[in-house]
Amino acid sequence: MAGMEVEKKLITNSFFYVLPKFAGIGINIMTLPILTRILSPQDFGAVAMATVFSTFAVGIFSWGLPIAVQRYFFEYRRDPVRLGRYLFTCQFFLHLVLLVSSAPIYIFRNAFSTLFIGNPGYGNAFFTFYVSTFFFFILNVYLTTLQNFENAKVHSFFTIFHAVVLGGLNVTLSFSFKDYTGLMYASIASSFGVSALCTLYFFKYFRNVLSFEMLKESLVYGAQNIPKSFTGFIGRFFDKYLINKVLTLQAVGVYNIGQSLGNSSISLLNTIWSSFQPLCYRQVFDQGPKASRPVGRLFSYFLFATASPLLLVLLFSSEIVRLLAPPAYQPAVDVIMIFLCAMSTNIFGMYVGVQYAYAKKPLYIVLATTMGTLVNVGMNLLLIPRWGLVGASLGALVSYATINGLLTVIGQSLYRIHYEWGFVACVYGIIGLSTLAGLLMRATQISYGVQLCLKICLFGALIFAGSRWKVATMDTARKIVRLLKPQKGLSPEFRPVSPH
Repeated sequence: MAGMEVEKKLITNSFFYVLPKFAGIGINIMTLPILTRILSPQDFGAVAMATVFSTFAVGIFSWGLPIAVQRYFFEYRRDPVRLGRYLFTCQFFLHLVLLVSSAPIYIFRNAFSTLFIGNPGYGNAFFTFYVSTFFFFILNVYLTTLQNFENAKVHSFFTIFHAVVLGGLNVTLSFSFKDYTGLMYASIASSFGVSALCTLYFFKYFRNVLSFEMLKESLVYGAQNIPKSFTGFIGRFFDKYLINKVLTLQAVGVYNIGQSLGNSSISLLNTIWSSFQPLCYRQVFDQGPKASRPVGRLFSYFLFATASPLLLVLLFSSEIVRLLAPPAYQPAVDVIMIFLCAMSTNIFGMYVGVQYAYAKKPLYIVLATTMGTLVNVGMNLLLIPRWGLVGASLGALVSYATINGLLTVIGQSLYRIHYEWGFVACVYGIIGLSTLAGLLMRATQISYGVQLCLKICLFGALIFAGSRWKVATMDTARKIVRLLKPQKGLSPEFRPVSPH
């Protein structure tokens, strides 16, 4: 693909991925003020603990297969028959595992609730969120496949449809039940419903033939990612567990709200990555080491596109929480700012995945995540008893920086990407300065007018940096305005054959 065609496809994908996602984030913003006034922080705390357990359990039982699909799609993509057989085999395996694994989770649901929360009364939530999370994993495999097909319109439709259904059910069922069970039933209904629609959409194209050889190869690859599930579980759970022990389950709820508001921005970052990822992977897999410099330049565009919305939310997090939640949730502001600063390092974490996939060395990821997990545990033990929620957030910051820093260094030894380090340093300097300024402004009595001017200047500095490195230009804006209508259906190069 020529340079101009790559740029045109990138802008096309970015537009059709990001625009619908704004609607999904808008739904979350509209529903959160309602939910925080219906549900207590304790309800949100219980949901957070059940969700962490579910994500860990699904990561183990799925045997890393959702990650393997990303890798082997690009290996089979030029053979529609093999690709169709591979995707059907993966989905058959995931649905079978869901059916078999649900029995022990249901039997021991109250034991899990006692272990994680100290109260067996939340057992049904642990089981329901497990099933819901598994269906969401299945849905994500479909969405990843659409993303790799570069079918941005259908990918965005299912993404925003899931957000609409989940948001509507969250509000409706929370009004009906007046507690966390509304969120519980909304989660399973939306995940099951949308994943079922994706199943109907996909298997009218693909050959319904199992391939145990392909499955075996993917499971061997996916097994290398299972240790990451353990370290990820500790990283996501230990801070909440310690907050529950040192403080209260209500504090876990406030902490989770802060993380959730931060995740609204992170979901947008993932959506932006959805438009960059196929182009990045294609260039690396097709051109090998020759793509080092173009992929590095592509990262500069990706960094600016992701850092811009992240910095906006970080700078105006206080105003956002004031609008969306009652005063009881105000401590979440500090959590949001520090958490977003931590997640900014994950921009590298997303991008370096291509290096490990190209080298077929996902096991190296375990080294980085293990080190980050140990750092996270140590920082939480040290900081949470002293500084509570702020201490937990700082622990996350140090942990994410450790993980993504190691991933970047190791990734460069596997496949060298020629990053534009001057631009990278400038962007992260602005993010770090903005986080520090935000925390200091909350701790002092500076007038809001001065605060607003400082926030505008900091965001303006990011725009100036993008212009200085020719990442944010009027030419790019004009190309977006003149955006051509994308092709319908799957890209001809990747379109699978009909089973008929």
